[in-house]
Amino acid sequence: MARQIELDRDELKEKMIQTAFQLVEKGGPKALSARKISTNLDVSIGTLYNVVNSLDIIKFHVKARILDQFFNKLRENAGTNNWDKNTLHNIADIYLAFVTENKNLWRLVLEETSTPYPLWYLKEISDLFTYLESILASITGISLKTAKQSIFVLWAGLQGLSSLYQLNKINIVSETSFEEHVKFLLDSHILGITTFENQK
Repeated sequence: MARQIELDRDELKEKMIQTAFQLVEKGGPKALSARKISTNLDVSIGTLYNVVNSLDIIKFHVKARILDQFFNKLRENAGTNNWDKNTLHNIADIYLAFVTENKNLWRLVLEETSTPYPLWYLKEISDLFTYLESILASITGISLKTAKQSIFVLWAGLQGLSSLYQLNKINIVSETSFEEHVKFLLDSHILGITTFENQK
């Protein structure tokens, strides 16, 4: 029988999330299972499920940490003011670097789930989007309402490209690289929304 680690509930939950993060970082989402987490921590499956209701909850926590890392990279490089057009290209470079350097982790971010998204996780995404919306509105002069929709569309496009990149399918239908597609998506979208806004 697995040895029960003498930790309080919060400490054990933190260790579970850390272990799950490491498993995904090393082997991708397929490497993550409740049994592997319990084995790594030397606790029983029952103990694990006494702390969290399902593996999906652990996945949400890992996803949140991945997005936190990405968000921190953005803030370190883009700051909180004095944005210009180069900022958008810097953000694209940060995104590309993060996705390519953390392929296994980003696979989990892209993974679909049938479990409803927890409110705290939705707030993580909302905070990231709000930051990007502020940058876009400041640089282009578009309204925050338009910026909000634009960031959603851009994010959806980037995630679609990332999915194709993860599956090595971009080169099947295009000779253009993942990096070039991302920058084209950004540049063409910015040109389009500024024209659209000016025609209102």
